[in-house]
Amino acid sequence: MTSPYVPLEGAAFHSNTISEPIKCLLVDHEDKLKLLMTELLSTEPVERTLYIDLEGINLSRTGTACIAQLMLKGRNVLYLLDMTTMPGIFNTQLTILNSIRMCLKTILESPEWRLCLYDPRQDSDALYHQFGVLLSNVICLQLSEVAYARGHGLARNYVLGLAKALNSYLPDADQRNIAQLVKDAGRTQFAPECGGSYDVFKERPLSQAIFEYLCVDVLHFEYLENLLFHSLPPAAQAWVIEQSQMRVNEVFGPMKEKGPHRAIAPAAA
Repeated sequence: MTSPYVPLEGAAFHSNTISEPIKCLLVDHEDKLKLLMTELLSTEPVERTLYIDLEGINLSRTGTACIAQLMLKGRNVLYLLDMTTMPGIFNTQLTILNSIRMCLKTILESPEWRLCLYDPRQDSDALYHQFGVLLSNVICLQLSEVAYARGHGLARNYVLGLAKALNSYLPDADQRNIAQLVKDAGRTQFAPECGGSYDVFKERPLSQAIFEYLCVDVLHFEYLENLLFHSLPPAAQAWVIEQSQMRVNEVFGPMKEKGPHRAIAPAAA
């Protein structure tokens, strides 16, 4: 039988926290969803951290969330959750480990799990309004960077985008450069200003450039969590947790307009 896991080869897919080669599983069928759920439910409590990112068309409560990237702390598998092929992927009830009946939504809403996202505002908005998933126990890695920078004497008045953060903090220059090439190749396919269309996130099968684009960021989230969040003193961690929850809670208010004002960093505690 052919393995459903696809190896991610090349320097762009090297992780600074995981020694094993990274592989990917496109979750587009219940059998693959069961593999993911079994892995999650077999996890020890101390390891219950998920790294998450979403891609789609005008990603928000009114756009179209097409695919989510997910990794489990300390594991070498990157999961691509295909909401285009499986729109009910978060609410599909499966029997796991012969007895446990559960869906992915239950895990994402459980306080027993920590969820790390790089700016959860649009992702949480899409998940709540399109799929009925209210993220719980979220750590915003973007706000972790704000606290980290301020703790090192920088006046961080504006947040960093993910690309800039990775370029600033990934330790290996070659890794940063190769990862940027993968990102640039993906942008030519989806970014309108580069002649692309966001509709490529709905096309199946995924093109190789988009597949690699989806895989290149989330595998670094554990490294960013260790560097930017876990190195913070308790008071700064508490500020990040509080501000992260405020970002998630925006799902309950009116839809926020996009614009430069969204890049203003929250005031320090």
